[in-house]
Amino acid sequence: MRSNMSLASELVLESELSDLELLSQALQEAQDAHARGLIGGPGLDELQLERAARRARKADTKRLLNTRIPAEGAIA
Repeated sequence: MRSNMSLASELVLESELSDLELLSQALQEAQDAHARGLIGGPGLDELQLERAARRARKADTKRLLNTRIPAEGAIA
């Protein structure tokens, strides 16, 4: 069982990941579980994966464009 401290640090790290990084991490975990036989069913649908990756990239770009930097934090 994980300690609360390691769980909290893991949550902080995940919150700092981009949508595309989270998708990639979840995909790797799902592929590993499928290979170990923990998940049944067909393999990966490449078309759906590409669509999900495209949505993740769009969300990351939108978040980046909406990020505001205070004037005192900007370097001229």
